[in-house]
Amino acid sequence: MQAQVITLAFFVVIITFTSCYGSSSRSAELKEIWAREYNDTLAGKCTKRVPANPNNDGSPSDSATVLIEVCCKGYKPYEYDTKKCIPDCPYGCENGFCVSPNVCNCFDDHIRSHDDQCVPTCPISCLNGVCDSNGMCTCHPRHILDPFRKFCLPICHGSCGLNRYCSSPGRCSCIRGFKENLETGECDPICPLNCLNGRCISPGICACNPGYRLQDDVCQANCTSCENGKCVINEVCSCDPGYTWDLKRNKCIPVCTRCLNGFCIAPGVCKCHEGYERIGESCQPICDGGCTNGYCVAPNTCNCKGGYGRNIFGKCKRLRCHIADDTKSICGIKHLG
Repeated sequence: MQAQVITLAFFVVIITFTSCYGSSSRSAELKEIWAREYNDTLAGKCTKRVPANPNNDGSPSDSATVLIEVCCKGYKPYEYDTKKCIPDCPYGCENGFCVSPNVCNCFDDHIRSHDDQCVPTCPISCLNGVCDSNGMCTCHPRHILDPFRKFCLPICHGSCGLNRYCSSPGRCSCIRGFKENLETGECDPICPLNCLNGRCISPGICACNPGYRLQDDVCQANCTSCENGKCVINEVCSCDPGYTWDLKRNKCIPVCTRCLNGFCIAPGVCKCHEGYERIGESCQPICDGGCTNGYCVAPNTCNCKGGYGRNIFGKCKRLRCHIADDTKSICGIKHLG
């Protein structure tokens, strides 16, 4: 009789059956594991730096940032208490416990099937078959019992190939985390945003191109320093709104429309130099004791009005004039006090 090669996807079944099938004591153990993972959710918390005062569109309004707590990758907020983080099984964990990121342990009387789902076993039910009077699984046509005789696997003749499994009789599909490439016919891994500026080497894992680094699950251009901006190309920084690139300092600096006698510390925010104070939209010099009969033109420096001159104390005093013998007018300080 001619031998037939049957693809049963045993590698998935054998690895997971021992962790999903067992006695009531095993159920208690699973619940204990789940509880322990839930109580340890502080380990699932990370910090993230965000703008302190974002604009309505989400863009930063200034350079100030704060650290906030977020759930780490592989964790999600607990729906009944969003301050806690619990493991996330993004493909679902029906009939089981999500005990760690993307790891689902099945309930009692359930087992992991060939398509990575927790399915009930006899006497409850039998995947791709029926439970007989003895509580055993009898398969539908073109199906065969799994190694533990708990459910029925579809039969595919020949090998399904890399990253594929027999999903139904005579039909192969990509395993979870992979999708079919219509051009090559192969099963390629799935990555967020199609792994822009990199290549997807396994489900959810990008290998970034040279000059890029992985940040927030995205391959971003790698700049040595890009404060107050975004690195758009390797070592090329695009400044945030309100900032401009300074060639001398090689960084993004804030822009102020009027900042004479001061320096710009944030977009539209000018800090006056020492000896100056902010009056209106400009930095004005300060003259201690005021500048009567004159104008303060620099810190503690007065320019006198017409008809006034500075005395030995630097004060503006009215000038007095007299007629000299040669009929020339000679003016001087009226009072020196």
